[in-house]
Amino acid sequence: MNDAMQYDFDFDGPFSAGDNPALWSPREIWVKLNQRLMAHIGEDRRIDYKQTAQVREADLATFMSMFSNTPDGGVIVYGADSKGNPTGCNNLSQSQLNQIEQ
Repeated sequence: MNDAMQYDFDFDGPFSAGDNPALWSPREIWVKLNQRLMAHIGEDRRIDYKQTAQVREADLATFMSMFSNTPDGGVIVYGADSKGNPTGCNNLSQSQLNQIEQ
């Protein structure tokens, strides 16, 4: 009987082995971020989550300018709570969604 050693590989993990999201630049976050990763990347100097109930057109300039004062910029995710849990944008009208995208 062969007692071969079995290795476990976490193919279902949120990011690759040896990959450290704490070291990702805002650009890397923007490229790699998906719903599954959001819960593992908390708010910091690179990313900010905004629930749609809090989004007001008057606040958009403030949200955008907060990252314009940093060397690498940042990522704003609308429709998520401060812990990265998706809350959605269903309560926004199409007009409000268009305004945010502009």
